[in-house]
Amino acid sequence: MKDASFNNDIIINNKYAHLSGCTEICAGESKTLKVTIGKEGHTYLLDHTFGGKCYVPATMIMELFAESALWFSCTSQNNENLKVIGLEEFHVLRAIVMEPGDKIDVWINLKGILATKHSHILTIDIVSERIAENGRVLGNRLNAKCNVEVAVKYPIVEKFLCPDNNFEEYYFPQELFYKQYFPSLGELFHTQSGKFRVDFNKKTLIGIYNLENKEKQLIKGQSLRFVLSPLGYDTCLQYTVFLSRLLALKGRLPVSSQKILIYKEHPQNENCSVYVECKELDENIMKACFWAYDEKNELIIYAENAIVQYAPVNNTAEIYNNKEMFLGLLNQYKLAKIW
Repeated sequence: MKDASFNNDIIINNKYAHLSGCTEICAGESKTLKVTIGKEGHTYLLDHTFGGKCYVPATMIMELFAESALWFSCTSQNNENLKVIGLEEFHVLRAIVMEPGDKIDVWINLKGILATKHSHILTIDIVSERIAENGRVLGNRLNAKCNVEVAVKYPIVEKFLCPDNNFEEYYFPQELFYKQYFPSLGELFHTQSGKFRVDFNKKTLIGIYNLENKEKQLIKGQSLRFVLSPLGYDTCLQYTVFLSRLLALKGRLPVSSQKILIYKEHPQNENCSVYVECKELDENIMKACFWAYDEKNELIIYAENAIVQYAPVNNTAEIYNNKEMFLGLLNQYKLAKIW
């Protein structure tokens, strides 16, 4: 075992929030990082509860993949200038979940590296132990897998031009919006402004949000930026989940995305927008694409075929089982023009 607590001459301690104090395990060509989640420092867990249990958000799992990819890349290539520019075939197969105040160990495994002309693609998976009620370890479970692309520069892309759809516009008070539609999310995840537009015929939505520097509060003692933007991407997925509720009155949770392209660091304290487009919808899943962009219409992130899946734990509130009540509340806040 090799200590990877970053007390070495490569100054990367403040770059990787989740990996601080982790252990790197090397066996031949294989590399693994053992990370403990759920210590006192992981503040975000208590604001992300469903059915009384704490779930690691899908976007924090993305962050784990991104941090690990840079760690594996920097240790093998001695290049600290790399950026994560994309995630491909991102899948959460089993939730990383624990009781409030508990903790869980996960093992992040580097499965392979593919060199391309301008980047490297790392295949990584995350596993945890299957533990019986008596505490006996039964084996391992595969929680998530992903291909992470790293490069020296972000890709250059044209500014985003929002389609001119026939939108209906709404403005909810933020506190009421989260109380009614996202009651399991604590204040740290309250980043939607309550301002959004919906085109029900074309199954699209535009939402405004602002991180208000909250990412600094997600992990205790974290002073610098995350590699990605767990809270920014989570807000995009919140709006994706909300669109699925508007279209089908079903609560869902994000589980995968075919491709995620990253174009710049996410603004920490300015209004951003996300355009969500439903591609496929049935009783179980909604498949969508979304584009997040800043006040200058510069693209931040694009997700292709992101899937949100029906979650029984997200459908217990009466409002999700009563279409008249759901639409009645929505229509109270329908406006002629909000921006």
